[in-house]
Amino acid sequence: MYTILIPSLLYIALTIASSELLNSIQGTWQSQSERVITGPTFFDPQKELLEEPKLPGISYSFKNGYWESAQYIVMGNNRNHQCPQAMLIWQHGKYNLKEENLCLFPIEMTVDN
Repeated sequence: MYTILIPSLLYIALTIASSELLNSIQGTWQSQSERVITGPTFFDPQKELLEEPKLPGISYSFKNGYWESAQYIVMGNNRNHQCPQAMLIWQHGKYNLKEENLCLFPIEMTVDN
């Protein structure tokens, strides 16, 4: 009976510790421009709509083992100085937090999702 009870208690303790660790980095962080924010105001996957923010910046969100990143990057254009180039980057996926290491696992977009 003890051989079952001790591993069960250990499993429960490890599960609680890992869920607390995952929840320890919940929230949204954004750059100083405060114009780039994760969520449907940047990219709406249902409508496949990407909105250009007013200023460049970056934002990350973490919640319940999932993450999202929104980036708006503006660069100079060597061929036409009056026409800058820009990149809008949206990524999402799952994350794993073990000890002090954060690993991001992007989810590949397919036609069906």
